[in-house]
Amino acid sequence: MMGTPEFSPLSPLAVVLILQMPPTLRRGKEQNAYLSRVARDAARISAKHLGIDDPIFPKNEDGVPLADRGCFWSVSHKPHAVAGIVHNDAVGIDIERIRPVADGMFPMIGYDDEWDLLAEIERFERFFRLWTAKEATLKAVGIGLKGLSRCRLESRSTDRLHLRVDHERFSVYQERRMDHLASVALQIGRPLFRWETIL
Repeated sequence: MMGTPEFSPLSPLAVVLILQMPPTLRRGKEQNAYLSRVARDAARISAKHLGIDDPIFPKNEDGVPLADRGCFWSVSHKPHAVAGIVHNDAVGIDIERIRPVADGMFPMIGYDDEWDLLAEIERFERFFRLWTAKEATLKAVGIGLKGLSRCRLESRSTDRLHLRVDHERFSVYQERRMDHLASVALQIGRPLFRWETIL
């Protein structure tokens, strides 16, 4: 059995920024463009941690992030939080605010055996732990939510969840601050988390 991977100077850095939305920002495209830009700023901080000063964040025609110079990247944004990460291997990140969700959402996200693995966690946190783990994993694979039915939580250790998409396995590390939960999916290494509040 492999031991827990150690942090190294090149451990990927997940940067999570909690935001106050500018009061003049209109909902819709303007808000989305702002959040997307700030999420890429978070990814730039992550890239700098790895010694990359001028990251480029290319996407394919479907909007899937592409590796640049051997570096993979992922971003996530919600109305009051963004996250970004750069790594030298496939990586995905997701952030959500923990909040009540309808009972009907649970079977849409996970199977009974998956929920059983998280049974002792408070109900709504449990939902977002599985949801963000799956979304981060699907981002790392590059297939997005269309692959949700192929993404399964297989097991859980003290510090991570173990997910599989088809024949690929990922470790998902999670960190919660107040009512926000960030998840990072990767196959190699272990991420560091850095949280900041932007006023």
